[in-house]
Order: sequence, then structure tokens, then C-alpha cells
Amino acid sequence: MEKSKSLYEITEQQLMLTNEIEKMDGELTPEMEEMLSINEKDLEVKSIAYLSLIKKNKSFNKDIDEEIKRLQSLKSKGVNLINRLENSLLSYIKLNGSFKTKFNNFGTRKSTSVKITDEGEIPKFYFVSKTTSSPDKKKIKEALKEGLEIKGVELSDNLNLKIN
Repeated sequence: MEKSKSLYEITEQQLMLTNEIEKMDGELTPEMEEMLSINEKDLEVKSIAYLSLIKKNKSFNKDIDEEIKRLQSLKSKGVNLINRLENSLLSYIKLNGSFKTKFNNFGTRKSTSVKITDEGEIPKFYFVSKTTSSPDKKKIKEALKEGLEIKGVELSDNLNLKIN
């Protein structure tokens, strides 16, 4: 049984055949016709296998996205439950005071936090500057297409896979 060719090997063989056909001014020998036929069969089998793998992995990635959403929802419900339980305990302690059980002490502790009531009134001295910037590819693309030259960038024509 003959080993299945890789897509790379099929492409290389196709290029060699094309070059030979060009050298012979487009004339095909029976051997060349047979090799073209074999190449087409190999290409069909390999491309179907690639397509199957692509579809399988896209489906798997979609399943992962759905599982992430499910887990995020589960986490959110857990966080909300914790907050409700902690608030219930805090409300009880505020009303009735601290208490002890066999294993734990329940009480409160004081802490101080800053509540911003009007950000516009705060002096600039008390601000932290956080600046992030990134190139605006859409603007750059428009400018380059209009003929402007911009250092450090270039238009790149891509060939994207399309499967119908």
C-alpha cells in the first residue's frame, strides 16, 4: 500500500509536472496524464481530510467558548451567593453584636476606603496617568490607499482561505 502524500508533496509534484508540461509546449505524455490524475485524487482526499480537521477544530473551539460562558455564569452565581451570605452575617452582627461558635468568632472590623463623589473637583495632583496607545490600522490603511507614505508600515495583500 502506498503512503499517503502530504499536501506539500502533492504541491511539489504538481509544480514539477507543470514545469515539464511547459517545457514540452503543453503536450502531455500518457505518463503525465496518469500522474495528473493521481495528483488530483491525492489532492481531493487530502483536502477533504484538511477540511474535516478544520471543521472539527472550529466546532471544538465553539464548544470551549460555550463552556467558558457557562463557567463564568456559574462563577458569577457563586460570587453573588457569597456576597449575600456575608451581608446576612454582617447584618446580624450589626443588629446583635459579635458572637462565637465552637470553631469561629464572628465580628466586625473597621476599615477606611475612599469614595469618589465628584471626580471633576479632585486636583490633578491626585490622579495617576495611565496611557496606552496603539496604531489605528483602519486610519493607516485609508491613508496608504490614498497614496500617503507612512514610515514603519506597509500594505500587505493577503490570500485568505475560502471554503464554500
